[in-house]
Amino acid sequence: MIRLALLVLLLATANCSPTSKRSWSGPGPDKNDDHPLAVKPEDKEESNLDLGEEYTEDEKDNLDDDKKDEVNLDDNLDLGDYHDKNTDNKDEDDKNSNKDKDDEKDKFNTEISDLTEEVTETPANISVEYGSGKDVIEGDIKLTPEQAAIFKRGGWDELVNSEAWLRNHGKWSRTIPYTISGVATRERNALTNSIKMFHDLTCLRFTPKLSYNRDYIQFVSRGGCWSYLGKRPGSYARPQLVSLASGCHLAVPAHEIMHALGRFHEQSRADRDRYVRIITGNIRNGYASNFRIQTTSDSQSLPYDYLSLMHYGRTAFSRNGQPTIVPRPSSFITIGQRNRLSMYDVQHINIRYCPERALRLVGGRGSYEGRVEVFWNGQWGTVCDDLFGTNDGRVICKYMGFPDVAATYYRARFGRGTGPIVMDDLRCTGNEYSPFACPMRTIGTHNCGHYEDAGVTCRKNARLVGGRVTSSVAYGRLEVFAEGDWGTVCDDYFDIKAANVTCHQLGYRRASRVYPRARYGQGTLPILMDDVRCTGGEAQITHCLSTPIGEHNCQHSEDVSVRCVN
Repeated sequence: MIRLALLVLLLATANCSPTSKRSWSGPGPDKNDDHPLAVKPEDKEESNLDLGEEYTEDEKDNLDDDKKDEVNLDDNLDLGDYHDKNTDNKDEDDKNSNKDKDDEKDKFNTEISDLTEEVTETPANISVEYGSGKDVIEGDIKLTPEQAAIFKRGGWDELVNSEAWLRNHGKWSRTIPYTISGVATRERNALTNSIKMFHDLTCLRFTPKLSYNRDYIQFVSRGGCWSYLGKRPGSYARPQLVSLASGCHLAVPAHEIMHALGRFHEQSRADRDRYVRIITGNIRNGYASNFRIQTTSDSQSLPYDYLSLMHYGRTAFSRNGQPTIVPRPSSFITIGQRNRLSMYDVQHINIRYCPERALRLVGGRGSYEGRVEVFWNGQWGTVCDDLFGTNDGRVICKYMGFPDVAATYYRARFGRGTGPIVMDDLRCTGNEYSPFACPMRTIGTHNCGHYEDAGVTCRKNARLVGGRVTSSVAYGRLEVFAEGDWGTVCDDYFDIKAANVTCHQLGYRRASRVYPRARYGQGTLPILMDDVRCTGGEAQITHCLSTPIGEHNCQHSEDVSVRCVN
């Protein structure tokens, strides 16, 4: 480590002005910084990136070994862009002198590259400080006026126990409309890249807002990087703002979107003190509450994630440039990257929004029944039947989008699984929104065999109405259960692929016909789905791409009907 730090310091000497600044903190601009970077003409707000402080030659010579070990490696590795910004005004003699040193620099770069091959995740090369404000907590979580008033009056204790706090953490549909207004080019490009990550790794789809979309996100530039936590209720999400001001680049837009999806900061978890140590003496005055543990933060039973996009940086809210968060058991563990969603970030989203990527039922007559399997650490595994009962089945079925559980089974009723046994001693009360929130043994530990694999039958979440249903054929108006309600499906874009998904979901072999224009009568329930586009491989019709549940431009004269056969 000492050798590595020395090489980094030598490279910094060759490339950087001794008065330049550089640091790593978090996802938003530092409003107190008085050394802004130059920004593109289209950036309409002043940049507030704090680039930290380099050592002078004399200071480098006087560093003791311990101090050298604390030098942030990543802050000095990639200096290309930073060097260019600080050498624009140098005269020609300086440029020629720099050219003479190219060979030496290349040698240092090669050595550093060799020494850092084992580093698989590193913080972003340029980061910015979290913001602050009367209606912003933890640096980038926006409060409603009501929440801000409660926070001002009674602080965290009163806020987190208030109805105003608890009722504002709603859930979006899988399709999230959005608009962009006033966001500069660099931040807009970062937003595009962030959205692509969600599309590539989760079931979520961000789509440009249509005229009939009621609830949507509007990305704006309103001073700093911030977002509300979760979907706000009713008209408050029409639109719900997410701010991406100058400096909110890299994967910072994904960080703010994660807040909008309901995710807290990683170091707010109830178990965080086992994994990090908070150095309160280094925290700025008045900012200690930003490091408070959030008892309502749900870890989804996932391991603590040092590499989460949602983790504070090592010196977040530091008053003196020294660490405010130190990882356990090793202080050299990387924290606070802003480059990408981590593996557990993705799993967190999929558990909350994409249940088919976290849980499935195998070996039954349709997607509504079978052996319960859980996706964990890159593979599918099973659930042991120890203590498994109706409440566990109810949570599993409702989590997967079914109205309720019909039956629970023991002793591998639907066959023995072949993967790891992931869950054991599941003890749900019946009110949890997912089995990952239920009490259980530590995930992956058990005292079971696959002959104890648990299974369930759920009440179906699709039905054909107004026609005929037998064991060999079924036809009628399609009605689906989604987000707690039954309703109809509009025939716009609904094709044979969507019909096949529906028939498989109901336990039939295939679809033979799609009937538009309310062939089996107009429904009276709400129209829940429109513009349904399936690939044909989905387990349920609600897993297909569509408008947000309940939003459409249809009439019941367009209710779709389906014919299924065995």
